[in-house]
Amino acid sequence: MKKSFLLFSTFLFFLLIGCSQSVPVLHYAKCSLVFEYDDEANSKSRLSVFVEAGDNVKRVEKLIIKNENHDLCWTVEDLVLMQSADRLYCGYPNLVVQTDDRIPTGHYDITFVQADGTEKNISVDVTYDDIFYNSKSEEIPDIVMKKNGSNKIAVYDESNVLLYFGEKSTSYESKEKILKKYESAFYYNDLWFLPNNSVICVMPPVFLQEKEIVETSEDLEKNDVNNDSENSDN
Repeated sequence: MKKSFLLFSTFLFFLLIGCSQSVPVLHYAKCSLVFEYDDEANSKSRLSVFVEAGDNVKRVEKLIIKNENHDLCWTVEDLVLMQSADRLYCGYPNLVVQTDDRIPTGHYDITFVQADGTEKNISVDVTYDDIFYNSKSEEIPDIVMKKNGSNKIAVYDESNVLLYFGEKSTSYESKEKILKKYESAFYYNDLWFLPNNSVICVMPPVFLQEKEIVETSEDLEKNDVNNDSENSDN
């Protein structure tokens, strides 16, 4: 889903960057399990994996992530390069299980393959509570706060352009206040984070304005034809 990928690519605290030709030095992996909830008590999950690189990572050609205990493997070639403060990261924010099964917990091996075939390896353990799969969206805030989590907000315009991402202060506590700050704001998502961002919960969108419906000349012609047909029947 294009909108979902856009969301996960933009709110993960980093800015896209360019980079040079030095060989990457991998330090540690940052993994977040992202749950996206809808209004019907359903949730979709995806794994976001980024590895901090001491230098930079332009020579990395692909990323291989394996959980051998569950016979699971992702190979990613369209890597995302990001920066937070003075730290560089390389990875991918949208890893999903094709069968719509749950993302398995456990040990993951991460391999970066460089253009010359050289491989760099690092590993990470992924853990989470099943309660995030089994809960409704309205239950998530209490669950996260009991685990010492935090709340942020992402505000978008009608074209899914991110207008604001950050703390949900009093300036964002109502639709009226959000629209006062951003006249073009169209909807927002509340986001709930566990400590260290190990789990991120994305709440259903809250719409701030009604979408304007513009009828094309083709639509108007169809309506005229339908009206003429109804009149002739009468």
